[in-house]
Amino acid sequence: MNRLAFSLSFGLIFILGYISYVLMSHGNHMEDLISENHHLDAEEIRILSSSPSPSEQYICYEYKFKDHFWGSSPTFYSIILNSEEEKDLEKGQIPMDLQFIAWNDQNEAILKSDETTEDESFPWPDNINGVAVIIQK
Repeated sequence: MNRLAFSLSFGLIFILGYISYVLMSHGNHMEDLISENHHLDAEEIRILSSSPSPSEQYICYEYKFKDHFWGSSPTFYSIILNSEEEKDLEKGQIPMDLQFIAWNDQNEAILKSDETTEDESFPWPDNINGVAVIIQK
């Protein structure tokens, strides 16, 4: 009986290890998907909202990648030219620790920092894709 229990335990540990390996390797697939397809025409993109600037020269997209069995993507923001030809969201991608809030009357993007650090020396951008930004903490 001890031999049977040992065999079952060993088999169960092997199966759990294999499942963990498969799940971990699929997690890397989500990172690959996210790093390569920041484009309005990409099938994996799901636009959550779009906000044109007051002059309508620029537009900010809030987007995610479609959920897959290996997880959900974070939310991204991108400011690009508001034209039929411009579809590359990576050009105007806002850093991950900033969130688009609104446009002001001067066509500046107002962004909110979700950083809890009080370090004033952190190099926040002063513009994104040619658009001046104001960062609120």
